[in-house]
Amino acid sequence: AVVSTQSTGMETVMKICENTGDLLADHVSVLIPALITASANVEPKVLGQATTMFSGIEGDREKMESIRSEFLLSSSLARVLEQAVKCVREDSLPSLVPQLSSLAILELC
Repeated sequence: AVVSTQSTGMETVMKICENTGDLLADHVSVLIPALITASANVEPKVLGQATTMFSGIEGDREKMESIRSEFLLSSSLARVLEQAVKCVREDSLPSLVPQLSSLAILELC
């Protein structure tokens, strides 16, 4: 039920992003950070566990990171994020960039 709800939600956001264009531009400073934050919950738990398990083995760790990246890039979340990024306008950058910077800092900590 949870997966179905998430899938329906992503499809709805995708349709909004595809069909609203410039109307969405005023909201990208909220939408894009929310999508990036949500991406942490998209990865299957088993993939994260496998990455942790193989973290000490250099070649395997790199392979697992590659698999994780491919998975995220092929997810519906990545497609929604791509559509949202297309709606970014220059006047939305002052509110978007600080939020993205905060997310990057949190990721580094």
